[in-house]
Amino acid sequence: MSLLCARRATAALLASPLVLRRCIAAILPDPKILNEVARLQTVSSLNSLKIRSSDFIDASGLAPLAVAFDATQKPNQLWYNLSKKFESPPFPPASKGFLYYHNDTHTPLESGIRLRLTPSNSPSSSSSLLASGQDLIAPSGAPWHIPLPALVLDRMHTGIINQLLRENMVTQKQLWHCRTLFGKRWKQWAPQLITRLTQEFPADFSGILNMTVVAGEAIHRLKLAHIFGLEAPGPWTGSAIVRFEPSTLPKYAGSRVLHLRILRIVTPVTPDTTRPRDVRIAKPEPGALLTTLSRPSSLTVDSDTDVPANVEVNADAELESAPWAYNIDRQTANGEALRALWEVHNWNPKPSIIVHPL
Repeated sequence: MSLLCARRATAALLASPLVLRRCIAAILPDPKILNEVARLQTVSSLNSLKIRSSDFIDASGLAPLAVAFDATQKPNQLWYNLSKKFESPPFPPASKGFLYYHNDTHTPLESGIRLRLTPSNSPSSSSSLLASGQDLIAPSGAPWHIPLPALVLDRMHTGIINQLLRENMVTQKQLWHCRTLFGKRWKQWAPQLITRLTQEFPADFSGILNMTVVAGEAIHRLKLAHIFGLEAPGPWTGSAIVRFEPSTLPKYAGSRVLHLRILRIVTPVTPDTTRPRDVRIAKPEPGALLTTLSRPSSLTVDSDTDVPANVEVNADAELESAPWAYNIDRQTANGEALRALWEVHNWNPKPSIIVHPL
């Protein structure tokens, strides 16, 4: 059988109910197809309180992982890191454990499917099965997951949504909320979803911050193009898990200003030799705030693009360091998105008034 025929046959198998796949595989001698059939896996529940030892799966090396909840339905295809070009690397080695639905009761949009890695399926209770492991990590450094909006709005996940409804893990109101917020435009929004002001999220130092902000019933785009490089893309490569933090610095008293905290480094930070050597961002360090480097009077916090304009600088002066800062009361799309996050969670919604004694 040719490689093209093998791929088509494999695709047909993955889109067929389990019983039909076994019948097809019985008359197709290609070992690759037989292997695909052998790796198709069935689980009984996505409820962490009902998972059984027989729900143990092995996703190692698979792209995609095909999972069914009974032998009569089409399998659900789960990818490790699917790009907009519909390309994905396989799941990493030792991706063995239990699929479950992480239910965030405070922010349901952050709920989603995760894979809890465990050494084996030997414990008898579901609580022991999950307690003995940790969640699979995505290449970004955040836990691998398929968020609720993606489950609701992508037809490839219809089987998972039906299973979650059967197990009362999601409600029709939550599904309606996702469809109302995103409609048919889900794939047009940035996949990184942020619903809380201080929510942790992954950042690539050689790229941009491009996120979808949901605050209450409103949805916004947040796109900070040059946060890691000011006038140009960042002088550093590497990635980290970060978060925004309201400023407590006295110089910003009375203003609503955010900093960016580097929580932990995911991939090592190294100089980007393809960029100009005029470094305007200090090397990101774990636990520290993102820090700008500038000549005296060359940086303003009110710039939406973080690029100084019409400012004379002393080229011979030493560089000064200061935390990167963003004033959310700028009348821009980014300011609107960050204000929505600030105000929906009541982070001192109105700027404080500082009264100085006479």
